[in-house]
Formats: sequence, structure tokens, C-alpha cells
Amino acid sequence: MNIKTVTCHDVYNYGASLQAYALLYFLENQGHNVEIIDYLPLYKEGKYDYKLENKGLFGKLAYFIPILTPLWARLRYRKLWKFTGRKKAFDEFKNKYLKLTQIRYHELNDFINNPISADCFIAGSDQIWNPRYGNGTDPVYYCGFANHQTRCISYAASFGISSLSDEEKKIISPLLKNFDAISIREKTGTKLAESMGFKATDVCDPVFLLSAKEWESICKKQIKKKYLLLYDFNNDNPKLKKISQQIAKEKGLIIISINDGMTIPYADVNINNAGPIEFIEYIRNAEFVIASSFHATAFSIIFHRNFYSFPLLGHKNNSRMEDLLNLTGLENRFDPNTINLDPINYSIVDSKIQPLISFSKNWLTQNLQK
Repeated sequence: MNIKTVTCHDVYNYGASLQAYALLYFLENQGHNVEIIDYLPLYKEGKYDYKLENKGLFGKLAYFIPILTPLWARLRYRKLWKFTGRKKAFDEFKNKYLKLTQIRYHELNDFINNPISADCFIAGSDQIWNPRYGNGTDPVYYCGFANHQTRCISYAASFGISSLSDEEKKIISPLLKNFDAISIREKTGTKLAESMGFKATDVCDPVFLLSAKEWESICKKQIKKKYLLLYDFNNDNPKLKKISQQIAKEKGLIIISINDGMTIPYADVNINNAGPIEFIEYIRNAEFVIASSFHATAFSIIFHRNFYSFPLLGHKNNSRMEDLLNLTGLENRFDPNTINLDPINYSIVDSKIQPLISFSKNWLTQNLQK
């Protein structure tokens, strides 16, 4: 079957890149011909857009070839230089692992000028329907480009939030009519769809469709240091600092922090150039994981790591992690006031999540066959 997926795949976010790869990998292993629609809306193009034309020769050198740049220029344009390794790692992952359409689309009208065909379109996963971001009300993420003869389904799409305003429902409800079958990543999301009159099914995030062994197959290195991995998405929650330092001290670990452009002062090592593969490598090899990220939580479970997860303050999207942790019986691993260093009993966790993984694979297979 010829399948094309649409998702937020090129936004320099670990979870976005890895879930896009996971769905592609799973479907290809089922014998399908799969491509990700290379859709990058104009409102998402600014992640590494530094308007280099305004930086002059030395600014461009600092960004593209820092080793050939004078020290004064590297210091002046250090923000540009800091992001080069991270951007390169993401771009390499995209080019190697994400099978994209030859045409890049930027808005709905582009699909009129360059029609796209498939036996089935799949929208998902991650927060593609979060109305607090531009994509949440973008018809493209609801397969608004498809003709009425082509089957459209969503797989593990997420609203990312636990409630919608009446105005948001007025925008989203007509868009959901494009789908022949709807599956959503969180129970809170299925309830939102049902509140608008649509039947929706709970399924797992695409990263769970792959086993730990399958994820390890794209990893490149073992990390021999004993460390606590910190992924503090916004560096604005003091509890992460307190608990990270407490656990690191009690277990004799160094703190390694994966960051975007930030420096975490209390971390022993700050890594600013990690791509998606390095992200899962550092989780896989960590003694403990502290993160304010859904996908860091997901991969901690996949790789059977000890972890604690924390909310993103001010984002009101905690339902993603809370629903996952409630499902796996790990409610006490979310935003704790006291810590427990006993290892997680993953035989119990696996017994709870494996039925959902099997159900999700069957749901996807059956709805493709229809």
C-alpha cells in the first residue's frame, strides 16, 4: 500500500523527529511504501533562521565554518555557532532516516499546485492538533489536502492540552470530519474528540511501536560514565535542580544535561549538539533520567531506566505525561515532592503497556486494510 504521513517532522525537536521515524519504520516493516509529506509551514520555519544576510561575512563564517573564524567573531556570533552542531545532527537524521516526498509544501494552496496521491493518508503523531500552536488549527494536519476518495486516518494524534475553548472547537470540529478513523495518544484527547461528536480510539505513541532492540539498532555508541541525564526543556522549574542534585549526590553520579542553546549551571556536562540519535543514546545509558519531556519519559520506559518526570510550567500540557504514567502505574514518577531511589519494577510496567502496544498495532493494521 502507498501511504503518506503528515506530522511535525522538521522542527528540531527530539520527540517530533523520533515519532515521525517510528511510524515510518513500523509501516515499512509491514510491507508498505511510505513517505512523510515534507510539509514545513511558514510559521514553523524560524527555528534556525538567523537572517544570515544581515550578519556579514564573519557572521556567516561563525555559523558555517567556525574553525576558520577569528576569535572575536566567534564570540560576537557565539549564539549562531552554538547551534550549528545541533542543527547538523538533526539535519543528518532527517536526511538519513526520514523518507520525505520530493516536493516540499509550505501551505495548503501548495497541494493544489502539486497534488499528492496515496492509498491512505495518516495524520500523526505528537501535538499536531494543539491549537496553542499554529499547527493545531492548520487544515493540512487534518488531511485537508486529500480528495474524498482517499482514506484518511489519524494515528496517535494529540491535542496536547486537556481542554478546548468553544472557539477552538468550532475550528477543529469541521476538520475532524476529514477522517475515516481517529486514534489519539491520550485519554484526555479522546474525550475532547468525543465532546465534539467524534469516535476516537486510545493508542500508544509511535515510539512504542518499536522495541528497545529496534531503537538500539540506530544507536552508535555506549557511554561508559555513570551519570544522571537531565533534560530540562525550559530551565525554569527549580524542582528539577533540587532533585537532580539530590539523586546525583546520593548515587554518586555526574549530571549530564542535554540542552538546546542553554547552559545549565549546576550540570557537570552541558551538551548543545545532540541530535535525535544522541538523545536516545544518553537516555539508554543513563543511571537516572530527570526530564520535563513526554518523549524523554517514553524512552525512559522503553529502555527501563529509573526516572522522574516534571511538568512544563505554564504550558498546561501535563496530560500527555500524566496519562502515560497512569497507564503504566508510574503515577508517583511525576512531579514528586520526595524521591524513591528503588529501581522501577519494569515487569509490572511492561505487563501494563504491552497490551496497549499490541492493540495499537492491530488498530493501525486493521484501519489500513479497510
